[in-house]
Amino acid sequence: AEAESALSSVALMERVKPSVLKINVTSKTYDHSQPWNAPDIESCSGSGFVVQLDNDEKYIVTNAHVEEGSVRITVRQAGGKKDFTSRKVLVDHRCDLALLALPDALASVPAIPISSHFPQLGESVHVIGFPQLGEKICITKGGMSRCELDEYAQSEWEGIQFGVDAVINPGNSGGPAVNGHGQLVGVAFQGADNGQGFVIPSEVLQHF
Repeated sequence: AEAESALSSVALMERVKPSVLKINVTSKTYDHSQPWNAPDIESCSGSGFVVQLDNDEKYIVTNAHVEEGSVRITVRQAGGKKDFTSRKVLVDHRCDLALLALPDALASVPAIPISSHFPQLGESVHVIGFPQLGEKICITKGGMSRCELDEYAQSEWEGIQFGVDAVINPGNSGGPAVNGHGQLVGVAFQGADNGQGFVIPSEVLQHF
């Protein structure tokens, strides 16, 4: 029954796409051993998505390492032509998660619903975001291959994470990982040289 009601990748993308945002960050990095030097100014991009909390407030979720050192944050919808200024609301580098303010102009953007069940090994997982080397939104499909305690690269904290064989590349960080019904199962946050990707479970996000 679950397989029959699952969405195709095309239908799933159409459902989730409005809620996924490209995040552009301008950051400053200081060399504290040489405080007289001007900071290095860098630009990077990542992915994020809209969630709705129990108090009905909407926010953007991304990785802490995406917004790290940020002095300016802008967000843009897939296919959009305008960037909107955002700001960080809450950050936890230990679990590599951050909440950003949802700009007023995007208040009507729908939130991605969070799955009510823990994904099973072998269950289909779709990762959606804005990997580098392109401007268009991207979707990759794979399966959940493992669930275990392992190190989060951002903080060296050992926390629960999913291993998936859906491709996660630089720029995908902070994007949603969803099941075949378009429900959130986690947040993409790092990849490995062997092609395996890693996802922060939605349970960790809810606790955060």
